[in-house]
Amino acid sequence: MLFVPVRSNRLFAAKLKYSKVKWASLEAILTAFSQRICQWYLDPIRLHRDQPGQHGAFAALGVTCLLIDALCQYDSGKVTSNRKLFIDYIEDRLPHYKRAISPPIRVPRVDSQNCVYETVAATGAIRTRDVKSVAEGIYYIFRNGILHEAHAPLCGVITGLKRRRFSIRRSSLATYADTGLPCPVLVIDPWRLFADVERSFEELLNRVRAAGPSGAARLHFNVKFKSAFGIDISTAQ
Repeated sequence: MLFVPVRSNRLFAAKLKYSKVKWASLEAILTAFSQRICQWYLDPIRLHRDQPGQHGAFAALGVTCLLIDALCQYDSGKVTSNRKLFIDYIEDRLPHYKRAISPPIRVPRVDSQNCVYETVAATGAIRTRDVKSVAEGIYYIFRNGILHEAHAPLCGVITGLKRRRFSIRRSSLATYADTGLPCPVLVIDPWRLFADVERSFEELLNRVRAAGPSGAARLHFNVKFKSAFGIDISTAQ
């Protein structure tokens, strides 16, 4: 870790200073951590969910993707996230979204240093990658679209669905500009995804509780917690 908190001056959660957390108690730590996650992620999404209409769906899905980014780090014992951790977390912890998309959805490859799409030098055509599963779609279309491109691209739709977590519309909503052929569109229900991620958060806490001091879930959680908050909780009981 690079930083440590001045415990008497820093808030760990709303109205809860670091100095007031019982760091020797694992349950106290998890309770405070849950409070923090609720205030930063869960409660704001609930506010969007409870307002009339679908106007909060975009913001709610963006925060849900941020939450997946966070949870995959605590689950895997990493200090930051990447594409593989994000997609693996969905496939392992949110198995309803481990579904193939066939034919795959072509999305642009991005030159992140220059903030442009990669192109073929000879023709100027946009280079693409295939999104082959719903889990990959959540990452490339919604997570990257919202966080890096200001909105989800036209191969994605964010809206509530009556009976499904997601749907794949194979025609009628978009076409590829370079071929004119139908582009499959991934429609995601942000509220059902949020409910699934919220459930996976509770399951993560339960795995940490049940693991014991040397269990994998506890060790992974400790690594991220120490990096994020500057406190070693490996001896908490």
